[in-house]
Amino acid sequence: MYAFVDDKGGINPEGPLVNIGGLLYGTAYSGGHGFGTIFKLDPATGTETLATKFQGGALGANPASGLFVDGAGAIYGTTVYGGTANAGTVFKLNRNTGNVNVVYSFTGGASGGNPSSSLVKLRGALYGTTYTGGTANLGTVFSLVP
Repeated sequence: MYAFVDDKGGINPEGPLVNIGGLLYGTAYSGGHGFGTIFKLDPATGTETLATKFQGGALGANPASGLFVDGAGAIYGTTVYGGTANAGTVFKLNRNTGNVNVVYSFTGGASGGNPSSSLVKLRGALYGTTYTGGTANLGTVFSLVP
């Protein structure tokens, strides 16, 4: 068992963990002084390290879903807030450098906003859900090709 004791890498962990090379990666909604983090935990030693810290703004804020790892080892996820319209993002994390690149920035409205689900890959596209937006503002199912 591991208990978070400070804001170094994560408070309010959310979403399922993913195993990448024997390390457990996860998202922390409020870690990193409020904008969220991706942390990694070595279960053998109990050592937690920070994979990246979100800064808010255009690069996204508050990841709340699980992470998706593609065949090349790239890590994808979503943030509930941030992006160009503060309606969330789909991001790609380089686990070697900790750099985050925005793959898509939600705009709200008919195209959806505030993604909160894990991503699923099907036929080369990533799929997920938003909890706002769409024609009745009741959410959307979205797809994108990274």
